[in-house]
Parts: sequence; structure tokens; C-alpha cells
Amino acid sequence: MNSGSNSGSGFGSSNWDDPEFTEESLNQFCEAGLLGNSINGRGYGYMMYIMRGRVAVGNTTTKDYNRVSTWFAVNCSDGW
Repeated sequence: MNSGSNSGSGFGSSNWDDPEFTEESLNQFCEAGLLGNSINGRGYGYMMYIMRGRVAVGNTTTKDYNRVSTWFAVNCSDGW
């Protein structure tokens, strides 16, 4: 995964516990969330549930979950 900077949106890569979270990966999560929400018919919740699952199994910290949630609120609310 590209370790490009997230500084344009205030989410610099040094802020994350998991280096997987980059501007590129967040944009990919956004695209997946938009697609998932369109498929599930509810229009919301796809990436929220994915990220909650990652926290539940220990793949993502609560701090990173909160940061991802904030990123989605600002940059991709329809994908969350």
C-alpha cells in the first residue's frame, strides 16, 4: 500500500496506529462503502459495520475507528 501523506485532509499518516490508513486507502474504503451501501438497500452503514468488526477482532484500534469515522463524516458521509 502506498504510504502517501494524508495531510491534505488533516489526517497525516503519523496520526494512525495502523499504517494501512492512508489517503489512498481511505478513498478506496469510501468507494467500497458507497458500493456496499447501494447494494444493501439501506443507503448507510456498510463501512461502519466493517470497521466495527475490525475493532471487535483486534485488527483496528478504537482510536483509529474514531479517526476513520471522523474522516468519513468530513470526506465521504454517504460511504460510511
